[in-house]
Amino acid sequence: MRNYTILFIILNILISCSGDKKINKDVDCPKSFISTEHRNYYSMNKDSSDILNYRASINNIKAKCSLINEQSISTILEILFVIKPDNLENNTYDFSYFVSILNNEEIVDYQLFQTKGEFKLDDNGFPKETNVIESLDQFFPSQTESYEILLGFVLTKEKYDLIQD
Repeated sequence: MRNYTILFIILNILISCSGDKKINKDVDCPKSFISTEHRNYYSMNKDSSDILNYRASINNIKAKCSLINEQSISTILEILFVIKPDNLENNTYDFSYFVSILNNEEIVDYQLFQTKGEFKLDDNGFPKETNVIESLDQFFPSQTESYEILLGFVLTKEKYDLIQD
């Protein structure tokens, strides 16, 4: 009986050690860029185009990548948005941004995302500057391709012209 117990333990150890496990290895991430023409966003008051509700900017991008099999790369992209209220009567923000995947300067994927929320309030109950971190998972099918990540705010012609002035 003792021999069977020892044999069972040894087989259990061998089976658990020889399993086919996916091992994620850290790899270099694709280069990430913020579009200079789409880095900032302005929200105007709907009732009066002279009143600015808030300003938002893409402040930083951080990426962590890992190899999921021999060729594919999984990327977790963290985007830091800084949102500054200008109209103290407005407590909410709502904007869209894009993430483009480029390969040799050709767009291979284009995704749109929307972010909504409420400003943090100061001691007087007024909206204050708020930081928002968006986390996205991206998949790249080949490690050998020269992918790049480009992101920015989705701007109407009116907002784009406002930024250019």
